[in-house]
Amino acid sequence: ASAVAPLDIFFALEAERTAKLIAHVRSLLNEVLDGLSGAVVMTPEAADAVQALIRGLVPPALRARSWEGTPTFAAWTAMLLRRHGVVAQFFSRSQLREPGALPYYDLTTMYNPAGFVQSVRQHLCHHSEGWVLDRVEARIDATRFPQPAEISEPADGGVYVCGVRLEGAGYDVDKARLRQAMPRETTVHLPVMR
Repeated sequence: ASAVAPLDIFFALEAERTAKLIAHVRSLLNEVLDGLSGAVVMTPEAADAVQALIRGLVPPALRARSWEGTPTFAAWTAMLLRRHGVVAQFFSRSQLREPGALPYYDLTTMYNPAGFVQSVRQHLCHHSEGWVLDRVEARIDATRFPQPAEISEPADGGVYVCGVRLEGAGYDVDKARLRQAMPRETTVHLPVMR
C-alpha cells in the first residue's frame, strides 16, 4: 500500500470544501428561482440573497460559507471558478506525487494557504533522507518573475507561489528587498515566491 502524498490530502480537502460551497450555491439559487416564480414561499435566506444580488453583492448566506475580500457577486463568482479550476488542474496532472505538479500555486485560491505550505514541507521531508519535519524551516525567496504566467516549469526542490501581498511596506523588485511604503500605498503585490 502506498502512502497518500500530503499535497493530495491538501487538495482533496480543498476540493471537498469547494464542492460543498458549489452545492450550497446551487441550492440557494434554485430556492431563489422557485421563490421568484411563486412555486414556494421564499425563505428569509433566499430573500436576503435576492436583495444582495439586485445590488450586485454576495448574498450573506454565501459570504458566511466562503472567503472575504470579494464584495461583488461577479468577483466572488470569478474567484469560485478560479478555485475550482486550480483543484481540477491539480488532480488532472499526471505527476500527482510531486509538489511541483503545477508550475505555480496561487495562494489566493486556497482556503487554507498555511496548510498548503505545511503539506509542501511534509512532502519534502518525506522525500529527503534525514530531514525531520520539526527541524525544517520554510525558506521563501522572491523571484524575478513579476507574473506567474512567465513560469512554465515547476520549481526544483520546492514550489513557486503567487498571490502574496505585503501590507505596511513596499517592495523593490530590482534590489529584491523591502522598502518604505509610498504615500497611499497600503498593499503591495509581491513577485512570485519560491
